[in-house]
Amino acid sequence: MREARGRLKLPINGEEIAVPSASHLKCPKCGEIVLRFREAKRLHEDAIGIYRQKHGLLSADEIRAIRAQFDLKQSDLARLLRLGAAERLLPVMPRRFIAPRGQRWSPPAGGGNGAAAGLFAGCVMSTVFAETTMATARCLARRGHEVVAPAGQGCCGALQLHAGLLHDARQLARANIRAFRAGEIETIVVNAAGCGSTLKGYGHLLAEDAEFAEPARAFATRVRDVSELLAGSPAPPAQRQPVTVTYQEPCHLAHAQRIGQQPRKVLREVPGVELREMRESALCCGSAGIYNLTHHDAASALLSRKLGHARDTGAEVIATANPGCLLQLQAGAEGRGLDLEVRHIVDLLDAAERPCDPPGWGG
Repeated sequence: MREARGRLKLPINGEEIAVPSASHLKCPKCGEIVLRFREAKRLHEDAIGIYRQKHGLLSADEIRAIRAQFDLKQSDLARLLRLGAAERLLPVMPRRFIAPRGQRWSPPAGGGNGAAAGLFAGCVMSTVFAETTMATARCLARRGHEVVAPAGQGCCGALQLHAGLLHDARQLARANIRAFRAGEIETIVVNAAGCGSTLKGYGHLLAEDAEFAEPARAFATRVRDVSELLAGSPAPPAQRQPVTVTYQEPCHLAHAQRIGQQPRKVLREVPGVELREMRESALCCGSAGIYNLTHHDAASALLSRKLGHARDTGAEVIATANPGCLLQLQAGAEGRGLDLEVRHIVDLLDAAERPCDPPGWGG
């Protein structure tokens, strides 16, 4: 296989859609094309977006035709309406959200390293998982980062991208690039794998935008998953947590961002935590955006397989790094009567470190 680049033509409803900037592997003998995970995802999103621009809103049949090219066929309406299974996925809403308005979390006295980190709050992580996002800020501040949540930021645009709404996704991307232009912010930190994958793809999303192409590329190079920053910083004092943990790798962290060792390093540094590896840790849990709603049976089979591997480790806690995975695993464990707690990595870390914070310091 050889590395190739250029336009690929994708047949949709008898029409060939030329999708630009597709990096792929091509066999020099037979001409067979193989797409990497990240490029297949982007090609799918670009194809839907280009088709939308030419023909307007897509029908269900047209979306099925596009997804069939990637073996991503849409399930029928009956599966979509399995409301009983969907209800289990509903999260418990917290009593407070975090609305980015320039809030700051400063290191404990004398503990700063001069590095400013911009906190990307997102949608689900600023509402459903607001406590996790505040814990993210505290964990980074303890390691010397001056953390700021810039005003003007919003949704990363992942769902719009998945739906082929490229115009809307680009509008959101431009707003976020503007929000994080502040000179003091060296790094943009995100605690949701799906959001991080999208933010790191802004260079591709806005590649043909005369005004934002270069700012988008620069923005993308500054984005880091929270585990990348945590794993690269000296750990502060922490209280022992005698618990066994197994790690579930989110697809958009392990495959789209190629991040696998940093979350494990963070978990191993928590005093008392015993990390037990599960089989097929990078196998999809079945969440995948709304895949668990539109393809319930297939998603449930993946979930059962993943929970079975987690149960086989004998661990008490499943740690993960993406809200969709977390909700999917929680619902699956509860529905199957498994005595397994599911937590975000940052929440485990913050629970260990918070009792050792200086008096009066709240991050």
